Amino acid sequence: MTKDQYREAFSKIQPSKVAVDRLLEIPKEHPKRRASIRLGALIAVAAVVILLLGGTVYAISHWFQLTDGKQIEDPKQLESGEPSRPAPQNGIRLEDQGEGNYIGFILDGWSLSDRKNGSNNIMLKAVTSYRQPDSQPVLDAETLAAAYTQYFPITPDDEKLCVQILDRDGLSYRDYFTRYETELVKEGTLNGMDTVWLTIKEAPNDFGSPEDTYHLFCHSEELHCTLVVSSNRGFERCEEALSHLTLVDSGVPLKREALTICGLRLPELPEGFEIDWEHTELLEGSLPGWERKDSNADLSGAYALLSLVRPADGLWILLSADASHDDYEHVSGYTLNRTGTLNGHEILWFDKSNGVELFYRFEDGTQACLCAKGRGAEVEALLEELALHVEPVPIDLIKEAPLEFFGLAQG
Repeated sequence: MTKDQYREAFSKIQPSKVAVDRLLEIPKEHPKRRASIRLGALIAVAAVVILLLGGTVYAISHWFQLTDGKQIEDPKQLESGEPSRPAPQNGIRLEDQGEGNYIGFILDGWSLSDRKNGSNNIMLKAVTSYRQPDSQPVLDAETLAAAYTQYFPITPDDEKLCVQILDRDGLSYRDYFTRYETELVKEGTLNGMDTVWLTIKEAPNDFGSPEDTYHLFCHSEELHCTLVVSSNRGFERCEEALSHLTLVDSGVPLKREALTICGLRLPELPEGFEIDWEHTELLEGSLPGWERKDSNADLSGAYALLSLVRPADGLWILLSADASHDDYEHVSGYTLNRTGTLNGHEILWFDKSNGVELFYRFEDGTQACLCAKGRGAEVEALLEELALHVEPVPIDLIKEAPLEFFGLAQG
């Protein structure tokens, strides 16, 4: 890349005063190597520093990004439109490396006194058993039983320390956001991991008092995982805990699958019926802030829920769909009446307190749910006729909406 190309590429970046001062210090920090630094390399370094200290902050390795959070939709905003808490200030995005295993850690005998008696801790064995129950860990039984995915003591004098492996079940890491002043202090290497030092300033603690919190984001390239160590006392405590930490690989693969929701289409209304109410927002937005696997999928005419009414006699029918063949037999209020087939498809009839519900199952694993407030042969025949015209609309969601990062939230 030529000098002119660099100038063009970075001409629109407006560095902060801190960034300019930092750039001016670079030659002083490398006096012996200054003559050997080519123009292109120096400009590239300058661009990185500007990004670090300007409006958008990237870790040099790009596995960690701290960005402006003004565009993040606040999940806690009141329906009135008035924010109930400070608006998102920064976003945190972590690189996802694709396939990997469930990772835990041991602390080599190091611990803090804990008035919670370990109730906030999460063990690696429990995670693998719950998420991949048929898997066989490769760790020896003793190490597997001792390994954490979260270690979270709270001392008698209210010191908090949380060490956790960030969850990336599904298809990627969760994005996070912060509501209070957030500073990327520095980055480097600790205990063999790329590390970012992050401070969140004057966020309210459990007692409502403002409190600074300190966070080390640590990335293991070898084990494809990200670890966070958080403290309400200082970086020294985070670093102390990290110095005793050893990562361990369970050998159990991550559960890598999209979350699927399902809507439906009904090309024609049955004779004598009209739409009572409809719900489409879930499908139109695929949940606010979530990302669809196929962002160009045609969702026109699709409903999350569709309520029909027959004005002549008030017969009411609710239509919905499930992304899987869910079993409602043990759900309160549902009693399985009978099973059978309809047009070659499995069907299940359930009795409810005020009517009946038909489950019509498709070969792709989806099912239509048709619920009527009423009983009798005419009602059941109507539900069967409707089931033959319902079209399921499954939607894969590959990334969840941003989650507020606390680091020291109990539970």
